[in-house]
Amino acid sequence: MERHGKWLAAMVIVASSFCRSLCGEDVKYALRERVHVGQQWQVELQTRVEVEAKQGTTRTTVTAAHRFWEKALALVEPSANALAEGIKVTGVRPGLPIRLARYYEQADWRRELAGPLAVAHPPTETRQLRADRRLALALRWHGETVVFCPNGPYTREELDLTQGHLDTLMVPNLLPENLVAVGDRWPIPIPAVQALCGLDGVTESTVQGQLAAVQNERAIIRLEGQVEGIADGSETKNRVQGTLEYDLTFERWVRLRWQQNQQRQAGPITPALSLVASIQAERHFGGQAPQLTLAVVQNLPAAPTPPFLLLSYRAANGACEFLYDRGWHRVAQDERLAIFRLLDGGELVAQMNVTFWPDAKPGHHLTPEQIREFAEKAPRFQLEKVVESGELPTPDGRWIYRHTVQGKSEDLVVILTWYVVANRDGRQVVLVFTTEPTLADKLGGRDLAIVQSVSFGPK
Repeated sequence: MERHGKWLAAMVIVASSFCRSLCGEDVKYALRERVHVGQQWQVELQTRVEVEAKQGTTRTTVTAAHRFWEKALALVEPSANALAEGIKVTGVRPGLPIRLARYYEQADWRRELAGPLAVAHPPTETRQLRADRRLALALRWHGETVVFCPNGPYTREELDLTQGHLDTLMVPNLLPENLVAVGDRWPIPIPAVQALCGLDGVTESTVQGQLAAVQNERAIIRLEGQVEGIADGSETKNRVQGTLEYDLTFERWVRLRWQQNQQRQAGPITPALSLVASIQAERHFGGQAPQLTLAVVQNLPAAPTPPFLLLSYRAANGACEFLYDRGWHRVAQDERLAIFRLLDGGELVAQMNVTFWPDAKPGHHLTPEQIREFAEKAPRFQLEKVVESGELPTPDGRWIYRHTVQGKSEDLVVILTWYVVANRDGRQVVLVFTTEPTLADKLGGRDLAIVQSVSFGPK
């Protein structure tokens, strides 16, 4: 009788194990992205972000719709951490793309304001890509995903439309490196968390993936966790939840739902706020984009030289234009004034005030004496010394004057530099840069680069 009981127990264990195997509980899956150079697919994104300022009653709703083609141009080599061309690819696994060509068929953005700001500003704002900025390159560059247009510089708004949406290049890095069974969990790599959360840096992350189910040749992966990090120089706390669908037959991700709740402290370019972002992404295979033929992509740059990473700014009144690097962020603007702040590694380095000065008579402009008087009478500033003052040579007939002083503003030692740029028609603009002596090296020549790029429209 005892032997009979042991035999029955053994059969129950075997049968139970067999049933678990049939149900997929003990089956191990290799959930790896299979991709090759030249492969194309189409991505559709639907984004909704609700933002509420922590002080006041201002609420903002942003919606965006994107449809674009991607073509793999380069993968991480299995035995290398970087390509021979020197691209640093931190955070991308072997065999996955690090360089994609893109063509945007649709990139629509809409913002609606509610609350006090809606009275002082247009309640609705829309943005779209210019037709000649639809071709783009997305690649991992020095540990982050960079997007640029080979046809010319983006505006800040166009950069937000292309580099600001969900980082689809990094989605395959959500998949597990090892074989997993239903119920297994794995940590999501920090670079992938940082990219998908839209952060400049991550200090702590508990985000994990879990193989939740396998059905109809689809693996369903749950994503969940907490993230602390930096965005635009502000400390943030984030809670993320998502679902990733993986096609077992063709070995690739096909759908992602991503939700992110963020609490952001006040920083150098944004106020304290809370936001909820909901994103749906789908990939479709089988087509070819006529805008991404071999003849097109073989002429695309392998890496972004500095000019490709510049942004263009045009005054609201059309008075002037200039180029600036991506570290500068516009924080205020009206018909006569625009204010930018420079971030470097999340640190506030400098501020730039651009004043669109009234036109002078042809051949005239502000005088050096007037510029020096600006410095002497600057509000809340005590002048201590003049660092340099004089005209700068130009090859095109523009007049550029620079006047740099050092002094104190509310007991803080600061360096102020006035630049005046004028043309023969009497058009002129005043740019004032403010920084601290300890940060002057980080500002470097970025102020002069902006000034030298200034151009004027017709009167």
